[in-house]
Amino acid sequence: LGERCEVKNLNSFRSIARAVRREAARHRAIITAGGAVERQTRSFDPATGQTSVLRSKEALLDYRFMPEPDIPPVVLLPAQLAAIRAAVPELPSAARARLTDPLGQHRLAPKLAEAVVAHTSTLAYYEAALKAATEGAEGAETGAETRSGADAEEKVVPNPVDVANWVVGELVGAAKKAGVAGGKGAPLG
Repeated sequence: LGERCEVKNLNSFRSIARAVRREAARHRAIITAGGAVERQTRSFDPATGQTSVLRSKEALLDYRFMPEPDIPPVVLLPAQLAAIRAAVPELPSAARARLTDPLGQHRLAPKLAEAVVAHTSTLAYYEAALKAATEGAEGAETGAETRSGADAEEKVVPNPVDVANWVVGELVGAAKKAGVAGGKGAPLG
């Protein structure tokens, strides 16, 4: 459909909308007449609602892609990038996806996962409780009665859904006891 045009001197959302409408009409008129839209920077006049040419960029490289001479390039070593990535906490959306993955370890329902990732401290509490339950189960007896044969080798693995329900239940109970309301002013529970 032709080249792009930049429009400058836009100081409000209303001006942006008016300039876009004006430029769209101008581009349609040029293309309908069989012409080609030229690459240029245009100015918008809010008093008249018109755009006018500030400069043509037909033969110029776009100045935004030129290196800045006063700023040296930033070069990060792989070890530095790894350290930065390790320092950035998991985003709630990534944690939610990990917790609800039907093929993953946790397999939580979306509503339960949402409650667990609502705060980073809740997620940390859930993961610490799951880890403690898993570590405790490795050394614990598999049941009240002594088992023999193939059942004796069976390990009890805590269900992440049960741990998440317990964590959320504990937090809701503590919040109710403290008289704290949930999101948007609604009481928890």
